[in-house]
Amino acid sequence: MNGSTGAVAFIPGQYTGQGAPLGRFLPPMPDGVAAVWLQEHVPVGAWVLDPFGASPRQAIEAARAGYRLLAAVNNPIARFLLELYADPLTEAELRAVLADLAASQKAGERLEPHLRSLYLTHCENCGSEVEAQAFIWERQPMVPVASIYTCPICKESGEHPATAADVERAARFSGSELHRARALERVAPLDDPDRVFVEEALAVYLPRTVYALFTLVNKLEGLPAARRRGLTALLLAAFDQTNILWSPSSSRARPKQLNISSRFLERNVWLALEDAVTQWTANLPRQGTELSSLPVTIWPEMPPAEGGVCLFEGRLKALAEQTRRSEPTAFPAVEAVLAALPRPNQAFWTLCALWSGWLWGHAASAPFKSVLRRRRYDWDWHTEALHATLYHLAAILPAGAPFLGIIGEIEPGFLSAALVAAELAGFDLAGLAMRPADGLAQVLWQRASSTAATRFTLLANVSDRVRFVEQAIVEYLRQRGEPAPYLDLHAAVLSSLAKAHLLIPDPTITADHMLEAIHPILETALLAPGQFVRFGGSPRSLDVGLWWLDLSARKENSGAIAQPLADRIEMEVVRLLQKTPGSSFEHIDQAICRAFPELLTPPREFVQECLISYGEQTAPDSNQWRLRLEDSPAARRADLAQIKTLLIAIGERLGFEIQAKKTDDAPGWVYWLAARQVPNYHFYVTASAMLAQAILSRAETKADSDAPTRLAVVLPGGRANLVQYKLRRDPRLSMALQSGWRLIKFRHVRRLAEDPLLNRENLEAMLGLDPLENRDPQMTLL
Repeated sequence: MNGSTGAVAFIPGQYTGQGAPLGRFLPPMPDGVAAVWLQEHVPVGAWVLDPFGASPRQAIEAARAGYRLLAAVNNPIARFLLELYADPLTEAELRAVLADLAASQKAGERLEPHLRSLYLTHCENCGSEVEAQAFIWERQPMVPVASIYTCPICKESGEHPATAADVERAARFSGSELHRARALERVAPLDDPDRVFVEEALAVYLPRTVYALFTLVNKLEGLPAARRRGLTALLLAAFDQTNILWSPSSSRARPKQLNISSRFLERNVWLALEDAVTQWTANLPRQGTELSSLPVTIWPEMPPAEGGVCLFEGRLKALAEQTRRSEPTAFPAVEAVLAALPRPNQAFWTLCALWSGWLWGHAASAPFKSVLRRRRYDWDWHTEALHATLYHLAAILPAGAPFLGIIGEIEPGFLSAALVAAELAGFDLAGLAMRPADGLAQVLWQRASSTAATRFTLLANVSDRVRFVEQAIVEYLRQRGEPAPYLDLHAAVLSSLAKAHLLIPDPTITADHMLEAIHPILETALLAPGQFVRFGGSPRSLDVGLWWLDLSARKENSGAIAQPLADRIEMEVVRLLQKTPGSSFEHIDQAICRAFPELLTPPREFVQECLISYGEQTAPDSNQWRLRLEDSPAARRADLAQIKTLLIAIGERLGFEIQAKKTDDAPGWVYWLAARQVPNYHFYVTASAMLAQAILSRAETKADSDAPTRLAVVLPGGRANLVQYKLRRDPRLSMALQSGWRLIKFRHVRRLAEDPLLNRENLEAMLGLDPLENRDPQMTLL
């Protein structure tokens, strides 16, 4: 990713650790991005600042790469996660904590059997007493309706109707006021005005769960520091696993609000603790194959020069104020900023206030407790919140300092909030690359030489802004060469506006009202008559469907349109397979991202489809790829020449007049021409999945006869999946095929050439016998 010498290329990474504790709330960040970007922009050992501390994996990756990371983290839970990722607990340490906990006493009995007995039920098949892994509840009438268990006696497993005893056992805990009071007191004492908000948040835990959790929380006090750290980690994972924000049908949901589904899970608390051991040890970032520790210091103590993490316990604003009051040499010379931009999440932030109080007491949660008072966060609020932080960030950075902001779960409002906030705060946009299918955007800014509002360019009136936006959309679609989703157009417009310093329509408007002045301009431009067409649109939302140029309405739109992006990517994958045989998918994907930067970055899935269509692994289960022998240029030239020759021979045998070059070994047309009222057949022969050249350009089809014409593309069967992918991606192609085009495999042409029964009367039926989507396991799709 290089913002100073050219377009910004997307940095692909590996998605790991998604099953880590609290993973459903943390930004979905791929591994590898932070290290690659930092190595391209700043020397090893440099100071890097994270103004939000939203992604512990990303922070640890930077420190492991040899950088000193200063992270301002106001959320106590996020701080604990970062510390734990930096100095991870081993499986042996966690199991030792769990064993000590299991052997501890509760009212004269061992704690483990006591807690497990809370979830006993009876096997529907054999009647044996069995421990439920979870109960399924219905919100109305708020009772368990099913249990999930595996019977150790008869092996009956799965979901079973709840019994009257199950309902009665759950109801026993509705009067557990002592544990509920302790859960409230740990966060907000009786006289705390925020106590009512804590009570509302506590509603996502059932009474039986509160009883079990606070039986465990009570064990924290008096433990040695090492054991307390381990139990804190296990409890934190259990806090998330045992609330009722989990639906039986969506185990990987990412809740944004404390909304309870009509059916939800009540998980067994002890089993959640046991699962937490694996969650922590299997999903933490590693140095090679080993868990290893990194130095972690608390500001103002500094980590060693060879890399580490320095935590500032508070907001960036407080850190910036400290730097203004201190000697210039006391603050590290930050050379780059690396941040996962936080997404507003009422559910996570509210639960963090709850959990931090439960683990460390109300004094620990007090600086973060204000989140309890807000129910909803919109993008206007988030624009102001991001601006407030980035304003203080700009104040402590030197001009030109690079800032990589990574946005997970990307959507138009989030992108707008980030770009507007950064522009207002004093950052110049260098580039924006996205992979919407991964929900990820990577934005490169540089600290502007001046943060004054005079750097903004103001257009005279709204119509000028609309025209600028229209031209930005037209230019992007021309470069893309194919229809685009709304998010891509939204990003293209914001990027063009920001790079021209036109994003801010009026610097007197406050940040929390800026989006109201920007988004209507985009809507006006898109919906203007004669400008754009939409495939699969909805009158209720611009987000639905794909957008393209209205070529019928404006002559100037008809020129300078690039070859479809999908076709260019296909060609580049083939070129890479030829040029660098034995490359890994990751190497090929990275090369593709560099060849198609910014908003032309293809989805990983499409790169994979191209690779599978043309390549093969050098060995079973190998991640090294090479061009298939049958797809070598020489082999495919021979195929093209052969298929054309066969089509000519078949046409002549059936009495058609033929127009084609018999010796031509390049993609091209073979025409079967007949007398009036008898169909002509026009075959476009190609070895690739690049259909647009034939289907979207009819000038070459010589449709100058009065006879009806049948159109077909003839291609290798090995392109089937790739063609199907392109048809889903580009509605122009799928609509054209539905209007009369046919796709025919090379192998089918060979069969027809050998079929003595083929004649004009059965030709139509015979041509359709082996459609492209047909997969015959007995025959190679070549």
